[in-house]
Amino acid sequence: MARLFIVLVTLVLGEEEKQGCQLLQTAAERRKPGGPNAGASEKDKGICGPVSIEQDLLPLKDVVESSGEDGWCVFGAKGVWASNCAVSRQTRDIDTFVKTWELDYLMVMNMPSPPYTLKLPDQRTLTIRDHNYPLDDLYCFANGWYSNSDSQREEFFKNFSYLEEVSEKSCNELQKKVPGFNKLSMKDMAEESDYDNHFLLDLAKKGGGDVSQKVVDGMYVHAAVKCLLRGGGQGAVCDIANCASRGQVPSAGGTLLYSARGEISKVTK
Repeated sequence: MARLFIVLVTLVLGEEEKQGCQLLQTAAERRKPGGPNAGASEKDKGICGPVSIEQDLLPLKDVVESSGEDGWCVFGAKGVWASNCAVSRQTRDIDTFVKTWELDYLMVMNMPSPPYTLKLPDQRTLTIRDHNYPLDDLYCFANGWYSNSDSQREEFFKNFSYLEEVSEKSCNELQKKVPGFNKLSMKDMAEESDYDNHFLLDLAKKGGGDVSQKVVDGMYVHAAVKCLLRGGGQGAVCDIANCASRGQVPSAGGTLLYSARGEISKVTK
């Protein structure tokens, strides 16, 4: 989960933090002191040092294992989508990450936004209202992270260990589902997200339509990369919680309900 939005949100966060998958960094960011000797104050902010081009290209599993750090902190310099997750993991308080996007959701989801329907290859449908970054909704839905249970949504924010358990189960399934899981790099997520986002934005302009299997598979790749940022399958905790906070699929089906629109309860602290 990540990152976001195109029109108004760009003014607030900037492109890198908006999408959570933009991998280019400024020269100034690369000159920041860090790495294995990163200061405590930087790590407290979820940033273990600058990110090299090599780290973007190498398999994430290898990068994280060789660093000896939480992968979210290793890539924390890329934006708040990574650093705030690292902080949430350090403190075991998922609110730090989820609250990163609250203002953005309030702005984007309360703009005039007629619903439109995405049709998946397995015949499932999802009716959404996000015209700015629809990847978020498909991402949460395809990975099963839009719960229809209020009690489960609330539990994510009360019990970090439970959130880790759900992440482990989801990441284990993704490892079986995604080809070359252990070879995935940050660059793989960037390229996949760019393609998928453009595809979904075109569907939004058309008022909905069929989602290709390639795009659905891209949602799995995106999630698998997040899984790899933490060994043991716990890397997806931030996106899972963000999905639970963002929206809910009614048990009877129909249009996705959004917390930012007051259609479901807000479950952050």
